[in-house]
Amino acid sequence: MSQTAEQTNSAGTSAPSFWHTARLFLLSLLAVAVEGALMRLLDTGGLNGMQALALHGSLVTLLLRVTWLERNGPVQANLLSVLTVSTAFLGIIGATGALVTLFLFLYFRRTATPFEEWYRELFPDEEQTAARTAHQLLSKEEKRRDGRVVPFKQVMLYGSLQEKQAVVAMINQRFRPAFAPVLRQAFRDSNNALRVQTASVLARIEGEYMEKSMQLELEKQKNPADTRVLLRYARHFDDYAFTGLLDHERERENRIKATQAYQHLLGLRPDHVDARLGLARIMIRAAQWAAAAVLLEEALAMGQVTPSILVWYFDVLFHLKRYDDLERTLLAHFDLVVHKGHQPQHILDVLHLWGSSCRH
Repeated sequence: MSQTAEQTNSAGTSAPSFWHTARLFLLSLLAVAVEGALMRLLDTGGLNGMQALALHGSLVTLLLRVTWLERNGPVQANLLSVLTVSTAFLGIIGATGALVTLFLFLYFRRTATPFEEWYRELFPDEEQTAARTAHQLLSKEEKRRDGRVVPFKQVMLYGSLQEKQAVVAMINQRFRPAFAPVLRQAFRDSNNALRVQTASVLARIEGEYMEKSMQLELEKQKNPADTRVLLRYARHFDDYAFTGLLDHERERENRIKATQAYQHLLGLRPDHVDARLGLARIMIRAAQWAAAAVLLEEALAMGQVTPSILVWYFDVLFHLKRYDDLERTLLAHFDLVVHKGHQPQHILDVLHLWGSSCRH
């Protein structure tokens, strides 16, 4: 059993025994010697071209025969193939290159990472290991003062490679557009393994995005007046338009599709609060503050006073420098936004700051 283990290299493939390695080494030396002798005899006139070609063909035939016989043996068939093909087409240069390749293979095999281990590091077990590791690393001792777990971005900045890979694996299983900045950060990481893993995740997300886009296009064509279909369609393109995962042209196309879908939906149902808020967000991200203000003020006039609409409206008023309107609206709805709106901490900090300044 131990002998079998010793003959299996770290990559999990059958390792060449001493005698098979020696045989490959001798074949490489033979090819170099024969090709060198043929070149020498051709140069001195000891052989004519046809004779040299016949001897070269005999050597290649011998190498082909050995490669065929050893195709399922413990010796690396790839190295034999390299020796045979390179010698057949490049003569002594190819045989010498194959000999150097053999030395490099034997040297680097000692420190090579096993394929199974490399694959496990690159793609941890998403369902159990990755999720458990990510939860532990985010929850254990790295909590903020407000009790929230450390954000994924901080893990990408300060975490170990294993922790970063666990986060990417978790995002791969539960991707949402809000996670896109984390993937962009991971794709810029200095570690090559993490970049490769992230590239694979991005490729999968891209494929799923295209598939869902085509599905929603078909649903929209079949049900052009269905408000639920229109909302799903608009949100899909809206979410992906601002992730940063798309190129500039496709991002612009997504933004246009989302805008048109929201406008169509509002044409069917002017009181649709989600469509109005979605369209206002697009205007805000495009710095069209006045247009966004009109949309949000119409929503408030229709009685759609929700924490989400108010927070975005505050942002619009601030950029329009309508500070009096901002102060009046914030004081009128401070309790609803701050205590009942479940806002992120950084937004609560800003609201408290504005609220305190308004009261004074």
